[in-house]
Amino acid sequence: MHKTLLLIAVVSLFSFNCIAQNKDYTKFWDHLLANDRVEAGKFLNKNKSSDLEWLIINELLRNESGKIKRNDDFLKAFLTKDDFEYYLFAFWDRSFLFDDYIDEGFNSNTFETLDKIKALNLSNIDLKDAITYIDAIRNRHNNNWEAYTTLNEEINAVLWQF
Repeated sequence: MHKTLLLIAVVSLFSFNCIAQNKDYTKFWDHLLANDRVEAGKFLNKNKSSDLEWLIINELLRNESGKIKRNDDFLKAFLTKDDFEYYLFAFWDRSFLFDDYIDEGFNSNTFETLDKIKALNLSNIDLKDAITYIDAIRNRHNNNWEAYTTLNEEINAVLWQF
């Protein structure tokens, strides 16, 4: 009985592992880390896909190739993917999302990205709070102190008592 259950568990584990495997981008990363962007681009174009991982890797390659202007096509495709929220925090300060607004300040791309993400129904509460915070900062930037205060009050945070 125990051998049967163990056999079923092992077979299930390997089955799920095979099903869950995504495309292998190892050759792409090897080329990119060796600073061979041309070969990395060829590999990526040969394995073109519409999945979220390919979109992000393609945008990273564009950035590594010196194309730092935001790609609206990427942003549109990125925000339509089901799991984009998982990747949003990881690439938050990249030029293809919010830019590095902490060091460089806000710009029109930052606010356009904010508006597009704010219009979505986000499920992650921390992500909602981060978007609300950036929106509050935009209002402070525009000297709209009432909206700034209101948005900051909407953020789920612990109120400390001293």
